[in-house]
Amino acid sequence: MRFLRIEEQKRRWYGGAQEWCEQKYMKQYGCGVIACANVLLHIYQHMSDTVQVDSAGKKHLQWKNSFCIDKDSYMEFVERLRKYYLLVFPVIGMNGIVMMLGMNRYFHKHQLPYRARWGSFPWNIWKRAEQMLEQQIPVVLAIGPNFPILWGNHRLTLYEKDGMLYHPKATTKAHYVTITEMDGEWLTVSSWGKKYYIKKSEYQEYVRAHSNYLFSNILMIQGKI
Repeated sequence: MRFLRIEEQKRRWYGGAQEWCEQKYMKQYGCGVIACANVLLHIYQHMSDTVQVDSAGKKHLQWKNSFCIDKDSYMEFVERLRKYYLLVFPVIGMNGIVMMLGMNRYFHKHQLPYRARWGSFPWNIWKRAEQMLEQQIPVVLAIGPNFPILWGNHRLTLYEKDGMLYHPKATTKAHYVTITEMDGEWLTVSSWGKKYYIKKSEYQEYVRAHSNYLFSNILMIQGKI
């Protein structure tokens, strides 16, 4: 999938980063808003000309070229999502149900022919994600908090790729990322404005051993029939 790039002068990022937000709590807990912004902007680049786009939509965003948007314009879009659609709570962030309701409110308000639903059955997550990617819809993936011991510090590894080799680069928990590609055992994801990779089996083991599929799951988005 050709995924959203964000540009500032000569620097480019792979999707957005919550660290760019002005509010302190958004810097810490705004990853869900960033993931949703990535998905919506990608959808805008693929939607039909027959779909109505208003002042919050594509024609008023400062696109550098196809799939590359100016960082300031991106952050204005993020701020609108935060202010009007996606409620982020200090300390606890945003759960999947709040995300689902906010995205459906956005789709309805802006007349986009999609609907969102939080969560898939555990055995069906990757099939649902693959179906979305085939429709050019990136997938919001939640790496949930530790559960039931919420203060636990078990974390999931994110990798970088060098040629054919994958190297551990970061770890995370209680975090949303954006899946942009699936290749066998590996997921390509956007997080903190960078491209990382997640191993499916490690994600599933993290959820089984240290989290819960209620919190660690995907936001499913489908076109309306």
